[in-house]
Amino acid sequence: MAGELADRAAEIREGWLSQAPADEVTVFRVPETAADAVGTLGLTDVSREPASEILDALGTGRTVVVSDRNLHDGGASLIWAARERWGGLEAARRAIAGTRFLCEDAAALRGLRGAGALRAASIGDEAALAEDRRAGEFADVIEKEIARLDLVNGRPMRWSLEPYSGAGGGVGFALLALGGSAQHVRDGCAEITGLAGHVAASDLVVVVLNTLGVEELTASLATAVADAAIENAVPVVVVVREDHTSRRQRANLGIVGTYSYGDELNTVKARAQRIARTWSVSG
Repeated sequence: MAGELADRAAEIREGWLSQAPADEVTVFRVPETAADAVGTLGLTDVSREPASEILDALGTGRTVVVSDRNLHDGGASLIWAARERWGGLEAARRAIAGTRFLCEDAAALRGLRGAGALRAASIGDEAALAEDRRAGEFADVIEKEIARLDLVNGRPMRWSLEPYSGAGGGVGFALLALGGSAQHVRDGCAEITGLAGHVAASDLVVVVLNTLGVEELTASLATAVADAAIENAVPVVVVVREDHTSRRQRANLGIVGTYSYGDELNTVKARAQRIARTWSVSG
């Protein structure tokens, strides 16, 4: 889908410039998947590398990616490799703390809607339950060994219940336990690419989506641009295949209008020409 949306963005630029050739129209892509973050920004996918190579990519100020992995082990291989390299988990935590990892799925390692439970659909209930039990027992051991107090409730941290701890079958848990932090790949890539600055310097932002619905109003490229757009009074319009929202629902994101398009190429360009007639700074 990312490639299709990139094509739509290019078509919108072409259609806009055919209507307002004096305008400057820049296509700005923000990776929203782990694969795009690796391919476009060159980030390391630490769920795909041997544990020793993963450790080389970690450290304060480093950003890595965690994608899907056909394991649910709590990130055990990474934990043991870190313990061996630094002589203990406390020393490993001091070396690794400050790493940020980006991923798509915010599921926790354990719980009724955790990463282990979600595997039941692919490997069966019984196998998923056994796998999840083993991962949970491993997480218990690690949390008892190095958990800090949660300053909110005064109890030891339970990283295995935190969002994103289920990423990569538990690589997320290992990174959180070792002092890392998690972020959705879209939001992390928005920061890396300087999206907010580009929004602030623009007269109009056109966001291209496949669907605009309740989910996209809480987590999508539209929400990624919202803060900068509202802060800098930059209007946002959305070009979308399917729009399931109302004007009232969109208002909090600074979205002033939506334009739907069909499957035909000329429909996308026609929408861009219409937007240009309304919003062009040179028209």
